[in-house]
Amino acid sequence: RMLRGVMSKRSIETKTQAKSSKRKTESVIPRVIIEQLKEKEDPDRAKKSANYLKSDQFFYGLLTADRRKIYKDAFKTHPVGSFTEFNETVNTLWRGKSREEMLCAIDACADHWKRYDEDEMMPLLESLVRTAPHWDCLDGLASTVSRLTKDSHQRKTHEAMFVRWKTDDNFWVRRASILAHLFHGDKTNTTLLSETICDLAHEKEFFVRKAIGWVLRQYARTDPDWVRSFVAENDHLSPLSKKEALK
Repeated sequence: RMLRGVMSKRSIETKTQAKSSKRKTESVIPRVIIEQLKEKEDPDRAKKSANYLKSDQFFYGLLTADRRKIYKDAFKTHPVGSFTEFNETVNTLWRGKSREEMLCAIDACADHWKRYDEDEMMPLLESLVRTAPHWDCLDGLASTVSRLTKDSHQRKTHEAMFVRWKTDDNFWVRRASILAHLFHGDKTNTTLLSETICDLAHEKEFFVRKAIGWVLRQYARTDPDWVRSFVAENDHLSPLSKKEALK
């Protein structure tokens, strides 16, 4: 009986410690952000934002500068430590009811990705890319992916992921396969970039065509002659892609 009592006590202590540990990983940041978003809610601007993006999602209607200040203040006041806590914070924001919460999650990834191992960050970023509802969410994530992968020692692994993205059923993911090259500069894999663009050039989707022009225009800052030659040699590029590339 005494042994059973000791074991029962230890079991209770273990469960208590587990609950305590779980509470430590549950960031207060999402709650703090939501409280601040509610205080600055602007229904008229929210309606305009939803209409502009053709979205049924809830918007608080904040200006970008106001939203970013709320996000930065929350992370400064309540510093996030481990990746476990960061991951939980980002995913809680991403699953929130408002677009602003999702955008705060994107801001967090953009500002904090260097703090964590890429083996942890990339799965998180890919999960967000695959569930991004529109360009206003996708583009920020793709930009972070591009910055993270530029100097990565796992570049080949990441590029294999880009190849998978370009054939995805979701056109936002296909757009990401292009924008993932956006900030690679002089380390751009022009062979893969060329293949990706040529494989997607036939698409009628505006946001895919726009992305092709954008990534070419960005790379022109590094090698304008390569971009001019590429556009000249690929007549199958859409007029929109060509126009954006040669701006």
